[in-house]
Amino acid sequence: IARTMSGPAAYAIASKQIYSSHYFDASLGLTVLVPDQAGHESMYVVYLNRSRVDIFKGMFGGIARRIVATRARTLVSDLLSKLQRRMEGDFVRRS
Repeated sequence: IARTMSGPAAYAIASKQIYSSHYFDASLGLTVLVPDQAGHESMYVVYLNRSRVDIFKGMFGGIARRIVATRARTLVSDLLSKLQRRMEGDFVRRS
């Protein structure tokens, strides 16, 4: 965790995968908290993750890749919506 002294980000958190299984080659994540510049008492959470996996090789790799990519987009969208509702609810209760 690093507190930025200048720039738009309040905090930056980087992570890397320290354990690999036979499915994952590597993973790197970055989370940044950015205060709302409009003067509101709120923050934006920006999360980036890059992972390398080896399960999409072979005869059915292309099909599996499309299925996983579609499902991952749907799951991430649902999770972010739930997180947003929860965080906004917490903020309203504190105000």
